[in-house]
Amino acid sequence: GFPYVMDDAFLWSLLHPERRPDYDTMRNYLDNLEESLAARLNEPTALQRALYVDTRLWLADNLMPKLDKMTMAHGLEGRVPFLSKDLIAFAFGLPEAWKIGPEHGKMLLREAVRGLIPERMVGRVKHGFNVPLGRWFRGELSGFVHDTLTSSALYQMGVLDPATVRVLLDAHDRLQAPVARTLWVLLLLTQWYDRLRGEVADVQRQLQG
Repeated sequence: GFPYVMDDAFLWSLLHPERRPDYDTMRNYLDNLEESLAARLNEPTALQRALYVDTRLWLADNLMPKLDKMTMAHGLEGRVPFLSKDLIAFAFGLPEAWKIGPEHGKMLLREAVRGLIPERMVGRVKHGFNVPLGRWFRGELSGFVHDTLTSSALYQMGVLDPATVRVLLDAHDRLQAPVARTLWVLLLLTQWYDRLRGEVADVQRQLQG
């Protein structure tokens, strides 16, 4: 149910019809991934379950690598004090009413800093660090997006369904549908595979030589 997760039916349709796994099998795999994480919790509420899965997947596999790569690219050592193990254990044990209120999340944190920072910041809406992928992909990077997706080995080999990829690109370009994040994921996947394929071919040539 997270908004940044690709719908499983759409994910399934991205694969070429001849390469698609059984839909129920794929759905069970995705469900079991969340279930295996949530199984570590003792009778979790819906909020506890969501926070734990989010921490193990989105935080660990997305946000933290971004922080590490961006800081190290500039020779900086990043520190995230709110990820202290003791603080995390404390936060997970808090009552839910101390976490989410009628207007905001992070209720206890907001109260802890009240009087220490300007009031306008205490009640400020959370802001992410998203980049304007949609504008980029319809503008200066449009040709790159189209060429990369349609020339990738995954596309040419029939792993990705060409019809679905074309519909996705058309929906983004002409209808301005909010699918830039999906295109971003496909770009990463195709470029990763093409690079890996090239590295494997180089190793094979060296072994044969």
